[in-house]
Amino acid sequence: MPTARPTAMPTARPTAMPTARPTAMPTARPTARPTARPTARPTKTTKTPKKGKRRLEERPKAEKCPGPACMTSPPERPETTTTTITTTTTAGGLRGAQTSVHTSEESISNSVPGGSSDFVARQNFEIMRQDEEITERTLNKRQVSCGSHKADSCEECMQGHGQSWCNGDCTWNQTLTECEPLPKYVHPMYETLIEMYPFQPVRDEKGQLVNIILVRSAFLSQEERKLYETFKDDILFLGIMSYETFPLSSPNPYSNQKFPDDEYVGKFAGWLNMYRNPEAIFPDHVKVLQMSQSDFYLPEINYEEEVLEGGHQKTYDFAYSMSPGSDDLSYGCDTWGSFAKNWTFVTEALEVMCGELNMTGILLATKDKWGTACEIPKSCEGKMTQTQFLPQEDAHNYLRQSKFLFLPQVYDASPRVATQAMTLNLPILMNRNIVGGWKYINSDTGEFFHDMSDFKDSLETLMGSLDTYKPREYILEEYGNEKSGRKFRKFVEENFSHLVELPKGKLLIPSGA
Repeated sequence: MPTARPTAMPTARPTAMPTARPTAMPTARPTARPTARPTARPTKTTKTPKKGKRRLEERPKAEKCPGPACMTSPPERPETTTTTITTTTTAGGLRGAQTSVHTSEESISNSVPGGSSDFVARQNFEIMRQDEEITERTLNKRQVSCGSHKADSCEECMQGHGQSWCNGDCTWNQTLTECEPLPKYVHPMYETLIEMYPFQPVRDEKGQLVNIILVRSAFLSQEERKLYETFKDDILFLGIMSYETFPLSSPNPYSNQKFPDDEYVGKFAGWLNMYRNPEAIFPDHVKVLQMSQSDFYLPEINYEEEVLEGGHQKTYDFAYSMSPGSDDLSYGCDTWGSFAKNWTFVTEALEVMCGELNMTGILLATKDKWGTACEIPKSCEGKMTQTQFLPQEDAHNYLRQSKFLFLPQVYDASPRVATQAMTLNLPILMNRNIVGGWKYINSDTGEFFHDMSDFKDSLETLMGSLDTYKPREYILEEYGNEKSGRKFRKFVEENFSHLVELPKGKLLIPSGA
């Protein structure tokens, strides 16, 4: 596994991301709102709440800022901390390692002006000391997956329910009539690592974990970075495009994915990539496969039966999906989700769709959890239905009632809603500037637009050809766990067979997304 960062990395963003025609690109509104959002709506008592709104003073109060970053006086001098991580060789030929993770106050204070008496140095040391304590506790956790639940060992999986509860990492031994571990092909620390967001597990077609971890976002803590550095020679780490523009830094002003563009592109031996021009992004030593998370896990439905039962009767001309997350839209629809899903362009497009073409639509997840909705043009009133964030099956039911999916976003590496909609036989009107997902559009699946200059023409072309598209047929033929799983396994076998031992099988499937 390479550890040195390449020196000849391009500093510019890929040329496939156009800088001209900004009207189709998301923009952050120049407001005076704070860049960090509160965890809950602040209490307001000076204004009378609008009719029909829940009283603001009834909403939960923001929690006080926790941790050493909020301290107003220097912390006590901590003792030097040493954490020892010990692993042993297991079945599957994995290499064992013994690593010492050590931080001293002297090493921290010497890196900050002011020496050991400097308050900032003490704060930094306290944060790192807490990270190491978390790491030590994390490393001591050991549980097995029993299928739909976890236990401390396979023997404890059944809980009095018999062999039907012996699944996952365990198998039933008919001769001994007991639940015992499957042969292990993963490092002992594997299951601890995949509990952290950036680390995504990989399984074979039987659901068995393999010793590959996909990194789907930048590291969110020093603990995650430290664990990667500790085990990068014992587990095959590959990158996957799944979140925002990773492995490049996110342009979203509300994102936590901010880092130098050359930090991750050469960190792993291989990448599952969706950029159009990978040769301009990844160094020569990195193996690249055109693939992303959205290529897997298509909805499993009996489409023909659903049609016969009336499950695909059309109520809306189109569907659009955003996600406000936990954001409060009373400040305006200016959030991480609105930027990610290009809401500023959507409002322009809605003027055409509602005002000029009299279309109806479902705007998914454009309300926050308190019921406040993103503002839509007056020409759309009575023609648009807006929802809060919904369970996936409820969202899919709205897709079933729509004629096509409107996908205006740009900074989206893996638009899973696109392949889900195509599985439900919806063609797509997609922004040509999108980072990932562009490969799904062809003459059988939908149309591209570039900006407002060609938006109406592309929309009218799509609406006039709805009966000719075959998105479900195309997506099932080219993607899904079976097709994409074979490609992924072949990629690993051809490039990394010397770094990882795989169980017998045909597929490799990213899981836990």
